[in-house]
Amino acid sequence: MLTVLGILVFAIIFAIVLLQIFALARAKQMTGKSVSPDILKRLRLSNHSPALLYFTSPTCSMCRIQEQEMAQWKPSGARFVKVNIAEHLDVARYFNIMGTPSFVLLGEDGNVKQVLIGRQSVSKLDNLLGKARA
Repeated sequence: MLTVLGILVFAIIFAIVLLQIFALARAKQMTGKSVSPDILKRLRLSNHSPALLYFTSPTCSMCRIQEQEMAQWKPSGARFVKVNIAEHLDVARYFNIMGTPSFVLLGEDGNVKQVLIGRQSVSKLDNLLGKARA
């Protein structure tokens, strides 16, 4: 009985890790790609404006922690756009976002520079914004 339970726990953990790897690989496929003008318009962005998109969900507990950490944060060098996937599921699908919190960095050229999945430190977000200007 104990061996069966151990195998079941291992299988569940393995499946979760595999799903996370798949989600990250799928989101990273967007890196370097140009963003559709329709998507930029929906997000009220221009082609020549770097932006950091923050994908969140009202039911995401990790997003609430992320937002507490970002409460005093003042992003500089790029627009910060919060995207609620419950309201903008099509935008999340466009960027291959499969989980929240997630971040997508758009460069001045309108291309995706980087995708991050999961909670991020404020210092990492600042470093990410530095890449938007590079």
